[in-house]
Amino acid sequence: MPQTPRKNSKRNHQGYLNDYLAELQNDGLKPGTVNNCIKAVKTFYRVNGANIELTEPLSRRVTYKDRAPKPEELAKLLDLADLRGKAIVSCLALGAFREETFTKLKYRHVREDIENNKTPIHVHVEAEITKGKYHDYDTFIGAKQPTTSSYTWSREEKAPSKRRPNN
Repeated sequence: MPQTPRKNSKRNHQGYLNDYLAELQNDGLKPGTVNNCIKAVKTFYRVNGANIELTEPLSRRVTYKDRAPKPEELAKLLDLADLRGKAIVSCLALGAFREETFTKLKYRHVREDIENNKTPIHVHVEAEITKGKYHDYDTFIGAKQPTTSSYTWSREEKAPSKRRPNN
């Protein structure tokens, strides 16, 4: 015997979906994760012949925006890091490099200024190693601490070592 649809069934399921949304948001999940969970449930309903929608649109707002570290946070990182770490943190913070671009930099990018003890150190970044490969750009690493760390670290890296084969 075929079942007859219950009165207010669609409204009930819409309420369940809204409750599920509230539960996900209360759990502190990021907006993208919440959207993916809700999309999966809505797909289930759609495939089974019910078009259930939320009563209000989902938020696409970013929960945690990227931010630059505060000077106190940078100072703490620099205090804790070894010489190589100080050079990396300083260059990333003060040179405005993306992580991927920074990993593609070579000694040749800073050789001339480091070998001539120039400050600030000029870094020319080619388009081929930037995200999107749109254009070249230039940046400078010039604060006292980063220059010293970068310079000392690069000198140590150039010195022959028994543990590392000479490149």
